[in-house]
Amino acid sequence: MEMQLYNMLKTRAIRINNSKIQIDEDTISRAMTKCYKEVAFSTMPYFFNNMSSQEAMTQLNSGNCIAMSLYLKKHLKTLYNINSCLIPATIPIKYQREGFLDISHVALAVPVDNPNEDIGYYIIDTAFYFLNPILITKSAPTPYIIFSKHIYTPETNKELKNFTSISRISCELKYLDTVKKFNNWQSIEKGTYFVKCNDVIDIKDHWSYFLTEIINPDEAITPFFLRAVNPFITTTIIDQYGFPTMGAYLKIKNNILSYSYEFNNHITLSVDNLDSTTLQRINYDLKDFFQLEIDPIKRGLKVKPIPN
Repeated sequence: MEMQLYNMLKTRAIRINNSKIQIDEDTISRAMTKCYKEVAFSTMPYFFNNMSSQEAMTQLNSGNCIAMSLYLKKHLKTLYNINSCLIPATIPIKYQREGFLDISHVALAVPVDNPNEDIGYYIIDTAFYFLNPILITKSAPTPYIIFSKHIYTPETNKELKNFTSISRISCELKYLDTVKKFNNWQSIEKGTYFVKCNDVIDIKDHWSYFLTEIINPDEAITPFFLRAVNPFITTTIIDQYGFPTMGAYLKIKNNILSYSYEFNNHITLSVDNLDSTTLQRINYDLKDFFQLEIDPIKRGLKVKPIPN
């Protein structure tokens, strides 16, 4: 999936609807939980297999925010006949990296056309580990509050009210009355609604979801995203409270492999010194996604799909 670093963002008005389908938050939340169980946030499919996000999601059950949104889109359509589309988004300052463009993220938008109710959208961001979707309708309170899980933060508290790994996110519907030009490659059309979000304890670090369909996410986002990160995979498991938390975490940087599972049993070693016992342990933890193999020719690692 080789392409130039920066490409024009292409969008169009959202053309789908769910006029004959009753959609509720419980249905969306169950789909989000299934995504956290079955799909891992990872850059490994891109670095090692040169895959598109669609291929990564289909063959390795992993990928970036695009792959996770594509999984959820397929799941909602297959199980509930719910239509949805990918939408572009900015990200908080804390997630930005050198070389990122303003729009460096996607989420999923689900039109809500329930009978006798206001029309609107659910916005779902599984890459930010939302615990519930954003609901945008005329009657929904504004700002609308949702919750997000910091999966990279170990939670030591037992009482939900004391959790430090859950953030409250404030979401407010806005409207572009002029064209929003971010840079030479990205702009959003006049007349587009968007949802501005921020952590309630950090109101200055905000990001936005734009209610317009992105039609070239891998071309517009993935190349510069990969330039700024390393090969890694983060799997999630569902804890006793029904929340996602970190399972396996593997990263490779400068030929050094770092690995842990549920924040324990940390391993750091050179890829050249990866022994069969350690590799077997890692592959057991990653068995639902892919398998790592030592390439005897290139003297490095290979990523192989799980056999059907």
